[in-house]
Amino acid sequence: LAAAERAVRVLEPGGDSHQLAYALAYLGGLQGSVDRDVESQRSGEAALDMARRLDVPHLVALGEIARGTARLKQGDPAGVDDLAAGTAGAAALSAHVFAMTGYVMLVQDLWNAGRCDEVERWIDAATSYASERDLLVYLDHVTAYRFRLQAVRGEWDAGEAGLRRLLRTDESGTVRQCLPELSRLLVRRGADDAQEVLARALDFARRADSRYTLVPAAMACIELAWITGRPDDADDAVELLAARTAVPGAERARADLLRWLRR
Repeated sequence: LAAAERAVRVLEPGGDSHQLAYALAYLGGLQGSVDRDVESQRSGEAALDMARRLDVPHLVALGEIARGTARLKQGDPAGVDDLAAGTAGAAALSAHVFAMTGYVMLVQDLWNAGRCDEVERWIDAATSYASERDLLVYLDHVTAYRFRLQAVRGEWDAGEAGLRRLLRTDESGTVRQCLPELSRLLVRRGADDAQEVLARALDFARRADSRYTLVPAAMACIELAWITGRPDDADDAVELLAARTAVPGAERARADLLRWLRR
């Protein structure tokens, strides 16, 4: 974030440029990853407006992606339209990294909204696109969501096996994002290594400082406290989630928290 903010400051005195439009879009993505969603939307809109003034189609696509994910994270359904348009635009221009960025944002933000049928459709589209172009980092990321989807639908054996396999073969930050969901599944199943995996997931989630990882990791702590009959063990997780889900766009996570508090 510090580097991206500095890039924008350095470039701004020179006025509109390809570099500044890209830096703004990238800054918006980083701000969104740590739940600074209002700032993220502002950066994305600035990037999109500049790209349109410059008439640079691939940067227009990236700007639409940046604005779309910020809008969707705040609960604005129009964000899906932005994301889909940006992804399609990038793909048409063979801007493969930008296109896969759009696919990943569609998958993870629709997942967070609980729109599982749509998530599956975008996973299929992203898998096809990434496989044909050997974009393996992105392929692993969307594949992790396929395994998460299996776990949510009760296909626990397949979901657990898939997530464990991914983590054995790749310990990149991209793949480690699935640690919290795996830990929640292992807690639910009473796995021998559930608490060990949960400790790793919590460490990763705290350093990432994002609802993408904090919500499932904290929810795993709450479920563990309920299963073991030790509700006080969940106090820190409840406090964290109460603060981080009291915003537009986090309604699904908020509902999950309230359901477990009732239990």
